[in-house]
Amino acid sequence: MAEEVRDQEQWLAVIARSLAYLCIHATDLRDAELAPKALLLESVGLTRRDIAALLNTTEESVRVTVHVAKRGRKRGGRKRKK
Repeated sequence: MAEEVRDQEQWLAVIARSLAYLCIHATDLRDAELAPKALLLESVGLTRRDIAALLNTTEESVRVTVHVAKRGRKRGGRKRKK
């Protein structure tokens, strides 16, 4: 019983990654930089480890890229005053 559940979880993970890969290639993000792709995949619910595997990069670079992209979006692109 436990083995069947584990098998089902593994197949669901494979299906989720496949759908995420198809989403990237079906949208205009094919030639985009890392940040828009990572944000899309994160919004779908993938872990940063899975995002890194799909985008052929490291988990740390995904973390930093998503952080910088979200931070820049919150500020509205304005620069801070000195």
